[in-house]
Amino acid sequence: MSEDFLQFIWKFQLFDRQNFVCTTGETVEVLHPGSLNSDAGPDFFNAKLQIDGQTWAGNVEIHQNTSDWIKHNHHADKAYDSVVIHVVANHDGTDVCRTNGTPVKCAVLHYDKGLESRYCEIVNSVDWIPCERYIRDVDDFFIKHFLERLLIERLGKRVDAVEHELRRTLKSWEEVFYIFLLRNFGFSINALPFELLAKVLPYNIVLKHRNNKLQIEALLFGQAGFLSNVENDEYTTALKREYSFLADKYKLKALDLSLWKFLRTRPQNFPTIRIAQLADLLHKHASIFSKVVSCNSFVEFCDLFSGITLSPYWENHFVFGKQALSQKKNLGYSALSLLGINLFVPFVFAYGHLNDMPQLKEKALDMLESTPPDKNRVIEKWKILGIPVGSAFYTQALLHLKRDYCDERRCLSCSIGKKIVEGGVSIR
Repeated sequence: MSEDFLQFIWKFQLFDRQNFVCTTGETVEVLHPGSLNSDAGPDFFNAKLQIDGQTWAGNVEIHQNTSDWIKHNHHADKAYDSVVIHVVANHDGTDVCRTNGTPVKCAVLHYDKGLESRYCEIVNSVDWIPCERYIRDVDDFFIKHFLERLLIERLGKRVDAVEHELRRTLKSWEEVFYIFLLRNFGFSINALPFELLAKVLPYNIVLKHRNNKLQIEALLFGQAGFLSNVENDEYTTALKREYSFLADKYKLKALDLSLWKFLRTRPQNFPTIRIAQLADLLHKHASIFSKVVSCNSFVEFCDLFSGITLSPYWENHFVFGKQALSQKKNLGYSALSLLGINLFVPFVFAYGHLNDMPQLKEKALDMLESTPPDKNRVIEKWKILGIPVGSAFYTQALLHLKRDYCDERRCLSCSIGKKIVEGGVSIR
């Protein structure tokens, strides 16, 4: 049995607490199991126990066998001297001690073997999600409440990402927003090269040339590597001329063109088109971050991003040097929706969180609740399983659940998985 499962049993006290005794006969009462430690050191910190009526405070280490203490070299590691009890599934007769030679008390977990069989059933499943056969029997209200917590967890990770960039950029919100703006214009498949583009073309340089759209285009296309090997025509010649001057002025080094992906991408989503759209957006808005934060609805956000006008060259081109039928290439509703969900919401939430402005956090959550649900294969599969997906609020939580819990087999950290293992759901 895995130590993760035994930690789960201990954390939620799912063992026979009435007959919990040390191998040396002392009775043990758990006043508090402690806090699970995800780093090096004992499994649980700051536990509180009564052993034969005497209160102990300290750490707890959990193993399959008593002898694992020695196998893991804990007897020679001072980090484990603070352990007050060694909890095991199987006592194999080994006496263990701290670095100073004092013995560590040991107690065996006795639990319902049904817990173990249900745990093995779901973690060894080959279904799309481990609990696919049972999730329909979980109460909708329970799932909805769990998804609400997952969404806050997902947004918390976005806050951490924003905070990381703020430290790197010396707390420049405009620069950080610019990085996230470009990343999101990559729409998943080109997210990384767009983020790299933002980092090889600092926002302060873009701002200096904001009033000249040709120069903005030259900087973006040049730094992206698209001007290194294109046929000369009036437009590309002008771009190359501007870029050559600006690259020399700012000592710029372009990205490798091979980073960009066109294969299996719709022409409207080609990185060349997205860069042309970005150029117009950056040209028109001097302080786009402030304007985004001041948006009070998804409609206002769409209005800000929908008035994009591409340079005439891109009316009949999707890539350099290859003419196509003339058509408008504005940001469609689907693209705007993704930008709202993945850019506006997390960034406004992060700004509100890091500046103690709860009204902004509420605005971000309200926008998610008023935005139609994501449409992708993952969400379609959740719908087939009967999970409610009323708005982007819940679909974002479901995407997080699938990637961070189901795919990683973190069933014991999942409220749904915990409920199933505990026997709160009948197994079909």
